[in-house]
Amino acid sequence: MLTALLFGSTGVGVLVLLARAMQLPALVDVALTLALLAAITGIAFARRAWHAGSRDE
Repeated sequence: MLTALLFGSTGVGVLVLLARAMQLPALVDVALTLALLAAITGIAFARRAWHAGSRDE
């Protein structure tokens, strides 16, 4: 999961740099959307792992 989050944050950074270089503000919107989805995915994974760990005990 950490690898997926790392690739997601790298992708967001690349999109922001491309948006600046190519002067396409729509790419910033795409990057922000991907960042939001990555954050939600990380939270969902952590909550699921947390609840699965409490059932094992």
